[in-house]
Amino acid sequence: MQKNLKGRVYLFDTFEGFDNRDLKGRDSKFSTDYFNNPSINTANAVIGKDYLNNCEFITGYFPKSMPTSFKSKKFSVVSLDAEMVIKEQSMSFVKKKISD
Repeated sequence: MQKNLKGRVYLFDTFEGFDNRDLKGRDSKFSTDYFNNPSINTANAVIGKDYLNNCEFITGYFPKSMPTSFKSKKFSVVSLDAEMVIKEQSMSFVKKKISD
């Protein structure tokens, strides 16, 4: 990530580990405490202090955690957690938000 990035980086997560709603099918082998420390502080440490000014952490269950102000936003890059089965609702939402 560039330090002089002009856009914002939005990070959506529960920051509490896996949610029971996702632990179905092939993902049932995981538990809600699969990650030891999925906190925002851990994410901050991974990202690094030089880049945090460009980041906004949005805590909650995606896409329900999406602020209403985002309804008109478009995104240039989207990365979804590939370890979990991606819900059709999340993919549908993201597809509409990708800019041309």
